[in-house]
Amino acid sequence: MPYDIITVTPILATGDDAYADGEVLFTSTAVKLPYRKCKVVAIDAIFEDDQLRDTNDREFIALFFKENTHDLGSAGGSASITGAQMATNVYLGCSRLVNHGEDALNADSDVHVTLFKGQHLNDSGGAASSGDNIVITEGSTKNTCYIQGLYEVGENSAGTDTFAADALTITIGVEY
Repeated sequence: MPYDIITVTPILATGDDAYADGEVLFTSTAVKLPYRKCKVVAIDAIFEDDQLRDTNDREFIALFFKENTHDLGSAGGSASITGAQMATNVYLGCSRLVNHGEDALNADSDVHVTLFKGQHLNDSGGAASSGDNIVITEGSTKNTCYIQGLYEVGENSAGTDTFAADALTITIGVEY
């Protein structure tokens, strides 16, 4: 079976008070699939921001959907999606991405790159588990599914995190 790497750069909310724990990190972003059905074998992320090196570890949840009908909520705001809306979106699965134990790269420069690794959803605060194998599939748009993000654990010492709109890049390894 062939493999491919998919790169997604979701748009993050920008502002003075953008993110606290449990808020929507990003809304629905298209994931272009190399085939109509793919198995996610790895999911990683690169976050480029200086706040991520200064304080506690961070975690976010990447959720995959077949359709782009409802957002989790507004980026930087509380999640407000209902179970019925998630069902309409056709929830495909999710992965927790963490940066526990990883120090920022380029710590002496103005550019700070922090690596996140996918792991099992129920391994909160862990660093050893691998992610679930998720099958993502096209919906009504050919060879496309959607990803949304929930900022689960974060916040700097001031109580919120702020990021540039393009600070996050997610890399999804798939088999098809």
